[in-house]
Amino acid sequence: MSNVMKDVLGRWRTLSLFIEFPQDGYEPIWTLRETTWKDYPSLREIYLSYAHVPGNEYNFAQEVIGSWDHWNRLCRSHIAKDITSWREELDIKLKANAIKNIIATSKEGGASGTTAAKYLADKGYAATRGRPSKAEKEALAKQESRSNNDLDDDLERVGLKLVGTK
Repeated sequence: MSNVMKDVLGRWRTLSLFIEFPQDGYEPIWTLRETTWKDYPSLREIYLSYAHVPGNEYNFAQEVIGSWDHWNRLCRSHIAKDITSWREELDIKLKANAIKNIIATSKEGGASGTTAAKYLADKGYAATRGRPSKAEKEALAKQESRSNNDLDDDLERVGLKLVGTK
């Protein structure tokens, strides 16, 4: 497989691997479409069929692309947005399947069923907001400072002064 994955100069092929980006002298291997098209398998479908964590696609890279290095080149190529979309979709798919399993467990009796039911009732699957980052705190402080300066300027312009301020 490695010889069809490289061009005549021995470089990893990227766009020429896809029927959407034809290049003279190179036969495409896949399509970027959602399903097989014109007898070209969908790399998206293959990617989503793998049981891997998005962003950690080592087995997929080795078995389908042939190399981790080649996969990384594809991830940095003009199809990077497509791959990002696949990763997001796979993440949602994995979460949905996990919640589906939790729902099935919640219907069972015993401690595991009760724990699963409580998780669902408390919406433990919903994203929660953590503490604001240092950058967010700094941005908020700058915004408040600008607002205070604007307020001081406006009060001075109309001839008023706040009592009890520094």
